[in-house]
Formats: sequence, C-alpha cells, structure tokens
Amino acid sequence: MSNESLLQRREVIVGMAGLGVTALGAAVGASVRGMDDKKTQFLTTADGRRLCFAEWGRTDGVPVFALHGSPGSRLGIAAETEAVVTDLGGRLITFDRPGYGQSDGRGPATRVVDHVEDVQAIADRLGIDAFSITGNSGGAPHALAVAARFPDRVVRVSNTGAIAPLDLMGLDEWQRNQDGDTREYTAAVRASQAACTTLFERLDAEMRAALADDDPMRSATLEQTRQGVAAWVNDERALEIPWGFSVSEIRAPAVIYANPNDTVTPPNHAEWLVTHIRSAVLVTSANAPGHANIDDKSRARRAVYAWLIKGGEPITP
Repeated sequence: MSNESLLQRREVIVGMAGLGVTALGAAVGASVRGMDDKKTQFLTTADGRRLCFAEWGRTDGVPVFALHGSPGSRLGIAAETEAVVTDLGGRLITFDRPGYGQSDGRGPATRVVDHVEDVQAIADRLGIDAFSITGNSGGAPHALAVAARFPDRVVRVSNTGAIAPLDLMGLDEWQRNQDGDTREYTAAVRASQAACTTLFERLDAEMRAALADDDPMRSATLEQTRQGVAAWVNDERALEIPWGFSVSEIRAPAVIYANPNDTVTPPNHAEWLVTHIRSAVLVTSANAPGHANIDDKSRARRAVYAWLIKGGEPITP
C-alpha cells in the first residue's frame, strides 16, 4: 500500500471508531479497579486475565456494547457519540479485546467466538442482564458471535462495515469489489504471522507519525497498540479462518448496514449475512458507517444508536 492509502485507511478507521461502532463464561474474578475512572476500569477474568473496559453516557441508561475495529481500543468513542448516546438514554460499554490497550493478550490460535466470554464477564460485573451490541469492521463478527452464543441476553445486534466469513463465502466472492489496497492487506494477513506482523508494524508506525498533537482521537490511536501489534495480527487472522460459530444461530433482531461506496467490505458481505441470519434486515445507505467516507456523521450516529437503544424500525442513516 502507498503511504497516502495507508493514511487514508487510518482516517477511516479512526473516524468510524469515533461513531462508537469500533464487546460472556463462568465466574468472574472479584478484583475490579479504577471504578473512579469510568474510561479505564479493570476486572480479572475466570482464567486470570486482566480485562480493561470503559463506560460512556448515562449510568442508568439502556446498555449497549460497542465493539471496536481492528485495530482499536475502548477509547475509540468520539465526544459527539457519547452526547448522542446520552441524549437517547443509552449507556455505552466498550472494552479492549485481548492484547489491545490495557487488556492482557491471548494466544494466536484464538478464534472469534473465544472472545464472547469477555463480554459476559463485563456484563455480569456491571449487573447487566440484557443488552444490545454493535460492532464495526473487525469488531462486527465479534458482535455476531455474542448474539449467537447468548440469545437470552442480546436484545438487538447491528453491524457496520460488516464482514462475512471467508471460509463460507469463498475467496473470489469475499474479494469481489474490494480495492487493491485491501486485497494486498488481506493477502499479507493470510500469508503468515510473520508477514502480517511486518506489515502491521509499518502501518502502526505510519499512523503514529501522522498523528497531530490536537487530534481528538490521538489517545485512542496510541492506546490501541500500546502493547505492540500482536493483538491486531491475531485479530485479523482470526477473521479469515472459521469463526467457531454459525451466524444462523442468531435469533435477536439484527440490522446489517451496507454502504455502496465501501471498497474494504463491500455490500456483498452485508448481503451474505442477511441471507444467513433469519432475523436480519439490510439497511443500505451512502451515509452508512463503515470504511467509506460519509457526509453526515451526526445522522449516522443517531440512526445506529436510536435503533440499538430504542428498537422499532431501523432508521436509514
């Protein structure tokens, strides 16, 4: 990828994370620290890992988990998003997937479905029985996994920048209408752990070098790879192998957003998911969040979160 393309990709990743569409298991460890700082809270999982999470919006609001992309972190929520969520009566919860931000890492063999217990751990600790969940880009399959595994707790699920499973869709269809930079990126992911690490270390260095001191998402961008790129590598490679669950298991109402201008995860990904999720509705809009630049982020934020918080008919962004 060219430097210009990489920087554009970074702007899209961080910009969409700012919309907040950038996180279930047995007993949870008793230790929770940092409760005075809602943006950096910790718990210890049943298997002894430290998990870092954040809360945004109303403490008594309707709970919504927002799962960050790849890379990403719990901090990828813009002030405008928190304001919209608060106004709609929502309580937003984000967390660092293992190895991102301040959460302990897991091994490279971890599948998408293996992270669902972390969402349960956070929900249990916060006393949340039922919640909506959304994921953007690399976080989208994780949101689907939670909905599939916890039908009694997930009341609504949505995806932006939706990704279909490569092993079931087939490489030719999966890559149809993707741009050349994305094909190069995903080829490195599939090639090997080492090739992926080399690429991501370069991308991370370029993203950090491009950050302005006054960038409102500076902290979020620095936080996502504070432990290096291993989590990013593991995350992306897990998306291109079997996910460990079937999207056909999902029973909760689902909205899959598609943007016809998205050349990273083109609309055929969203269309595949809607075909295989019986409860899903496809919402197509050139203003839908994902990987394409959009004109009205305010409308997109409100459309996505109004449905997650209040239900009813989905609003077209």
